[in-house]
Amino acid sequence: MRSPEDFVKELENTVRQSGLRESIAAFERGKSFVDSNREEFLMRYPDCWIAVHKEQIITTDKNLKNLIDTIRKRGIQTQDVVVDLVTTKKQPILL
Repeated sequence: MRSPEDFVKELENTVRQSGLRESIAAFERGKSFVDSNREEFLMRYPDCWIAVHKEQIITTDKNLKNLIDTIRKRGIQTQDVVVDLVTTKKQPILL
């Protein structure tokens, strides 16, 4: 049976090798970029989905499926992109 210390070391190694920390950090930077520029984006892209990659808007669309299709056509991994709906309307969320 593994000790708790061995388990933690194995888990840390797995996270490091998977690039998970880097992906989370990139997501946080992208989300922060969207949040800090939301007012500008509301004026420029009202009621649109925006896709942010490396702190730059790479595409916008009123249709989420079209936005995702565009991201994929550009060869960008969707897990590397922050997607957000820029709107002042309240949106229902299904959990």
